[in-house]
Amino acid sequence: MGLLYTRMKVFHFQQKIDSLPREVDRILPPLHIRIKPTNICNHHCHYCAYRADDLQLGRNMKDRDFIPKDKILEIIEDLVEIGVKAVTFSGGGEPFCYPYLLDAVKRLSEGPIRFASLTNGSRLEGEVAEIFAHQATWLRVSIDGWNDESYSEYRGVPAGEFTRVMNNLERFQKQGPSCYLGVSLIVDRKNGPRLYDMVKRLKQTGVNSVKISPCIVSNGGAENNAYHAPVFLRVKEQIARAIDDLSDDRFEVYDAYHSLDEKFKKDYDWCPYLQI
Repeated sequence: MGLLYTRMKVFHFQQKIDSLPREVDRILPPLHIRIKPTNICNHHCHYCAYRADDLQLGRNMKDRDFIPKDKILEIIEDLVEIGVKAVTFSGGGEPFCYPYLLDAVKRLSEGPIRFASLTNGSRLEGEVAEIFAHQATWLRVSIDGWNDESYSEYRGVPAGEFTRVMNNLERFQKQGPSCYLGVSLIVDRKNGPRLYDMVKRLKQTGVNSVKISPCIVSNGGAENNAYHAPVFLRVKEQIARAIDDLSDDRFEVYDAYHSLDEKFKKDYDWCPYLQI
């Protein structure tokens, strides 16, 4: 199951690559569009880049805003017409809190565009979950806590929400989905020492992969590195152990936990990835 997380996917689209240089007259449509349909979220993660005061993505964001139903359907029709290959729903807020997500994915499932979503997993149930299970390409659930108490502390949600999410993941997989179900495991100082056991528990739910990423606590890379320094080596050791012990043909552990200085340095004035 290797290489599901890779930077090389764009090389399946040579025509798009050939259109990237700035001197090319005709710009082809992007391969992938990310839609943030709502700013509403039913979780309150303290590190959320759209909510935390020390992070900038949510600056000037109105929490109750969302895309009207007629506009989201119009957007989808436009994407089909210009030839976009894939759509991912993300936040902003929680995509499964968007009142017209079901309408949107029903329309997408009728056409050529592949679709996926990021989610906290709390509303992964009912008809919309069934459509994702059998029609979507992938779904990735963000998790940080390791039990009901810790999960509630991380996310400001009622007791029992962690159990609810775990049950949703298991139920989703039992539908026999063609949708690839992954987890984004957000690591900080509190859950870092429990990382191996968390990955093992997630494998038991039947998910296909766990991507391990650092919690972002500041707009500056150096500040993030200083925050993670006390647990960094221990986390890396547990990731290596999880990869050795738990990875197999049906389960991938992807290590995205690393120093962050390079993420915040932009010494360029043109980004071809914006066209992709």
